Order: sequence, then C-alpha cells, then structure tokens
Amino acid sequence: MSQARRLTGPRKYLAVVLAILFILLIWQAAAWSLPAFLMPGIPTVFERLVTTIQQPEFREGLYGSMSRLGSGYGFALLFGTGFGLVGGVLFFFREILRSAIVILQSIPSIAWVPLFLIVMGFGNLPIIVVVALAAFFPMALSVMNATESVQPVHVSAARVMGASRWQLLRRVYLPAVMPELITGAQLAFGNAWRA
Repeated sequence: MSQARRLTGPRKYLAVVLAILFILLIWQAAAWSLPAFLMPGIPTVFERLVTTIQQPEFREGLYGSMSRLGSGYGFALLFGTGFGLVGGVLFFFREILRSAIVILQSIPSIAWVPLFLIVMGFGNLPIIVVVALAAFFPMALSVMNATESVQPVHVSAARVMGASRWQLLRRVYLPAVMPELITGAQLAFGNAWRA
C-alpha cells in the first residue's frame, strides 16, 4: 500500500496561496458577468471593508459578538469536561448523559433560540446559552469517550495507592484524556462559531 505524499515547506504555502488566488479569480469573474448589486467585485468589497472597520459601531459589534462566543465556549469547555469526566467514571451517569446528548445534539442550534428567548428574554444570555449548548455536546462526548479508554491498570494502581475519586479524576483520568480533550475543544469551537 502506498502512502499519500503531503506537501511540506514552501510548496505547502504556495498551494494555499494558489487556492486563495483561484477563489478570488472565480469571484472576480462572477463579478464581471453579473450586475454589481448581485455580485460586487473584489476592489469594491475591500474598499467597503476598510471603511467599515474604521467605524466604532463595527468594533463594538465585533467585541459584543466575540464576548458572547467566548463566554458560551468557556462554559461549554468547563461543563463539557466536567460532565465528560464524571460520565466516564460513573456508568449510570454515562448512559444518561450519552442518551441525552444523542437526542439533543440532533436539534439544530438555531431551533433553541425561540425557546431560550421565551424563557430568558432578549439580551446576551440566550445567545450565550445557545453557543454553550452547541459546543457542549462534542466536548462532553470527546472527554467521555476518552475517559472510557483509560487503561484499567492505571486506575487500579492509583486505587491501590489510596487515591480518592477526586484524585483519580485529577491524577489519572484528566492527564489520560488530554489529547482527546484538545480535539473535543477544537470540535466544540467549530460548533460554537456556527451557533
């Protein structure tokens, strides 16, 4: 079986630059063939971008959006990691959590908005909760699946040395799940961004 070759070094960066140039070329070709109100050209869009960035409303809106994203994502990381670790250790809780995630994860994030607007009213809170909910599911599942794959020998050794449940979580499970935790955090950020 042959291995696929990957581009490295300058050739990799050249491929990225060529891909971006190709997309821009397609965009500009579409702008030439369509009316300006349907497909503005690249120079027009960049001029508008530069003028918009300089306005204070843009910075205020960007700050508000990023703070809501950061808050929701932070809550999702915290609770997703906590629930995932506990779900990995306690079998009954794991089955309840996994079933709830399977059911709730299939609901699109935008579908939660009306419910949270009715319950919480208008403002930042419903948006933060929707972002947190969207990012919670992949985070909790990644950590829970990683916790299940921790070597039983490590758990037994820690128990023999007198480790409590808290020490097991902190000293055995958390270090063992760190790679999957980082992957889960990346997936969670993608979901949070789309929410």
